[in-house]
Amino acid sequence: MARRPGRSPRHRGVVTDLAQPVLTPVIAVVLLAVGTVSTTAVMTSREWAPQEYALVAETPMASRMGAADLEDRRAVLRTWSTERRLAQFLDDRDLPAGSVLLDTTFRFPVVLFSDRPETLVVPSDPDFVTTLSSPWKNGVRYILAVPPTGRGARDAVNMRYPTIWDNGAGVGTLDLAVPNDGVGQPDFRLYRVRAEPVSWERPTTVSRP
Repeated sequence: MARRPGRSPRHRGVVTDLAQPVLTPVIAVVLLAVGTVSTTAVMTSREWAPQEYALVAETPMASRMGAADLEDRRAVLRTWSTERRLAQFLDDRDLPAGSVLLDTTFRFPVVLFSDRPETLVVPSDPDFVTTLSSPWKNGVRYILAVPPTGRGARDAVNMRYPTIWDNGAGVGTLDLAVPNDGVGQPDFRLYRVRAEPVSWERPTTVSRP
């Protein structure tokens, strides 16, 4: 009964002790076990967690790996080392602001590693489209290109200049070719922008009478 039953008290019965929940702890333990197994599998996967997969090569477990597997993991660890050196190379040229045009589809590590990001023109810049259409007139002296395959096919530079990787597309001359040491990362080509673009149109074929 209530301590203050009021004018019309009504017996509400007796509250018994609640039964100890069993299902909830069991579900929690099962989820914890499944989560541990799946997390371990994903974090050691070359496809889903390449950096974590590669870090094993720097642990005592490396002594139990085959030579091919060990080299593969160390190759992954070298990913972005090329981009770091390329960023340093561009920084050392002491270029003015807005001198190097690039899309960040594959080249974002170059931007991250650069000590002078103001020299780079990237898609987030409000004048990127205008600069891409007329590089020289807008102060660009170099264009950093990647192969037009895979995600590179959607790269802004490749979409505007489809043949730039092969021949400079008439807007630049090859200044530097950079093979990439990283796994799954593209090679780079640095083109020096021409003051006057060159037309790559095929000559008209005149048939003989």
